[in-house]
Amino acid sequence: MRGRPEHMSEYAGGAVGVESHGPRPAAASARQGQRGRGAWVAAAPGAGPVRTATRTPAGRALLAVAGLFLCASAVAGSHVGERPPARPIRSVLPPAGAPLEAEARRTLLETYAPTVLLAPGERALPASVEWYLARSRLVAADGGTIVTAAFRSGGAAAEPARLRPTLAARAGSRSRGDWTAYGHVYRAADGGILLQYWFFYAFNDFHGFGDHDADWEHVTVRLSAAGRPLGAWYARHDENAPGAWFEWDALAREDAHPVVLSARGSHASYARPGDVAWFDDACPTFRTDRAAARGCQVWRTWDGSAAGVRDLGSRAAPAAHFVLWGGLWGAEGGLGDEEGGPPGPAFQPGWCSGGAADCT
Repeated sequence: MRGRPEHMSEYAGGAVGVESHGPRPAAASARQGQRGRGAWVAAAPGAGPVRTATRTPAGRALLAVAGLFLCASAVAGSHVGERPPARPIRSVLPPAGAPLEAEARRTLLETYAPTVLLAPGERALPASVEWYLARSRLVAADGGTIVTAAFRSGGAAAEPARLRPTLAARAGSRSRGDWTAYGHVYRAADGGILLQYWFFYAFNDFHGFGDHDADWEHVTVRLSAAGRPLGAWYARHDENAPGAWFEWDALAREDAHPVVLSARGSHASYARPGDVAWFDDACPTFRTDRAAARGCQVWRTWDGSAAGVRDLGSRAAPAAHFVLWGGLWGAEGGLGDEEGGPPGPAFQPGWCSGGAADCT
């Protein structure tokens, strides 16, 4: 793990994201409480950051007074300065065990869609499946071309088939209107709800030896059965089913939208600079109001500047034509990825991770 100056300056200012990989030992939790650490939450794009913890007695007193006015209307688990979701979450939640219909899935995905901070110097930008297919051809394992149009219309292809993009496609799309996040909503094993967000990049640009065509990355937000956010898993490299766990109160967020630091080239997902692996580079701040000044691009997957979040449905009831395609999304790969790009989301180990037995 690498220490970052930006991370330390944010801590000194009282705005800090706190890492958690599950329950903390009692001693560690006590130390955290004594130091007064908490998550950074921005009320809205363009607004100043909301600091949910402070280290000064005056600041603690001010928060205590503010709490008297807020406690009557606060929702459990929310932060000072958060706006409520546009639509009440509980109003769209079906009874426990009941199917999650399209409207409920759409509302949940929009409410908790992440804000992704692309690293300075990122050369492999996000894209959409449609953008990628328009720049690719479908080939068999031996290099023979298959009719690409059949795949675009949802036709099945043999398992060894793969997509071969043009070299120019590796840079991804420079138009934010093509940047699409893809959602998978399913019941958790404990009766809660899991919201999985898949980000698609045209290329994995990882130090040469780890390069390969196409890149699917994901984070998973966990909700209780009552719809309360509990935390999120951030997938990175081999830790991807579902990933590294962070409690909700420890995450930097814009309202209910968790901030994700996307590592340069590999696109591994991190919660804060101090969480970044030594071999990855990411945005040196989780503060969205400082990101642009630090050379990071801010991708709000949920607002009108990008293509939004597209519901993938499930394997049993796919909502996108490519969900059930079992081929590979690339034809070229580096050391360890010689066979090419990865399979699609529904064929990756993280797809139903933590889900109920009937997850598809």
